[in-house]
Amino acid sequence: MSASDVGPDNKLSNQKLLTDFMIDGGKCGPDGARCDVEGNLWCSSNAGRAVGYNGVTVLTAEGKLIGRIRLLEVTANVCFEYLQSWDVPNVFVVGASAFPQISSFNPTGTVSALAYLTADAIEPKYLKIRDR
Repeated sequence: MSASDVGPDNKLSNQKLLTDFMIDGGKCGPDGARCDVEGNLWCSSNAGRAVGYNGVTVLTAEGKLIGRIRLLEVTANVCFEYLQSWDVPNVFVVGASAFPQISSFNPTGTVSALAYLTADAIEPKYLKIRDR
């Protein structure tokens, strides 16, 4: 995964390698990435059964490994039900970035429906759990 500067003309420059997703000598395949409010990058990353690593890799904006969350199953996204983040319980990823692949049609209706579903679930489900 690479990072670049975006100029005022929207052209990329200063491309640098952020991470090669090598974990314990095995190459992981990222499938979904999100940034938190601090600029940290949360990526699903799976090395397969040979290495025994599936989960979420957390990197700083500079690409330094912060940590890994190992999971028993292959990780294909970084959101739970109602688009709630895996890693930060009070973060909801509402938008087309929560889709596991690129849409082949205009996703506005779907994104609007997901935003409504998420907003409708936060009060009765999330806030009651949080206040326990």
